Amino acid sequence: MITVSHNLSQFIAQLKRQARQEQFAVALALTRTAQAVRDETPAYLDRVLDRPTPFSKRGIFVQRATAQKLEAVVGFKDAQAAYLELQEEGGTRRPKRRSIVLPARIKLNQYGNIPRAELRRLYDRAKNDKRATPALKKRLGISSKVDLFVGDPGEGLPPGIYKRLPDALVPLVVFHEGPVRYRPRMGWRRWTLRLAGDRIAGEWLKARAQAQATAR
Repeated sequence: MITVSHNLSQFIAQLKRQARQEQFAVALALTRTAQAVRDETPAYLDRVLDRPTPFSKRGIFVQRATAQKLEAVVGFKDAQAAYLELQEEGGTRRPKRRSIVLPARIKLNQYGNIPRAELRRLYDRAKNDKRATPALKKRLGISSKVDLFVGDPGEGLPPGIYKRLPDALVPLVVFHEGPVRYRPRMGWRRWTLRLAGDRIAGEWLKARAQAQATAR
């Protein structure tokens, strides 16, 4: 008589341990790849956008993969995605209220924007028919020796904040009442897929070695 015996329960337990190790390694590789995208996105935004703000560059989040859910997610938080989506996909931005504020002849900050607080001060002084204060003049690059006007000047000029000259109105800030159209220019999703494709294999090998080294 020929017989074969084997401890199947031990063999099955070993297979289960290996399966858990593989799942751990895949989840770790996915998470590290998503983290690499997050960490390299600020430098990418510097390359493709004009002076992105620190607020934009720190708005990336990562959801870690787990052994139960082998999926890692990287993306922009809601506040940043609300305006960066137009840079990524293009489209039309419509005023939330009456108009969209667009700079005309005014000094912008280092990120190419009008500081909201300064715009509010400028608007308030123009509304009260006052001149710009010396401090406001220095920050926004306008003369404190001219009167300010806010509203609709007529004669084909858009509503906005203007400085009064003896024979003309010079726009400082224009209130654009129609939609503003954007073309796609960020390319972040395409760049992310390419970076993830370059990183995932290496991260998988490192994660697998780590899983085997810590296996029980």
